[in-house]
Amino acid sequence: MKIKNSLVFAFLVWMEKGDHTIRYKKNHFVMKKNGKIATIAYFDKDDYLEINQYCIERYQLFLYQWFKFGEDFLDKLKQHGAAQVMKNRSKNYMEMY
Repeated sequence: MKIKNSLVFAFLVWMEKGDHTIRYKKNHFVMKKNGKIATIAYFDKDDYLEINQYCIERYQLFLYQWFKFGEDFLDKLKQHGAAQVMKNRSKNYMEMY
């Protein structure tokens, strides 16, 4: 199974809200929680990205919730993620000065 590139941002926000720590290392997103590791091989031009077994399990649950709660589920995740990005950019900008 692979994850669609257009869903990666919402999925990462969902994973972070589920208490996974997220890091980007050498073209891979690495998400950890309780000793379990989910990975997404990230390459900008690919429409579908490789994921490991634990990530497949989490992605299936993510898709289930999307189908259950509808498009609003994705919209809220994207809004939450965008707010976090803006907060982090503001914080980094303030630390520079």
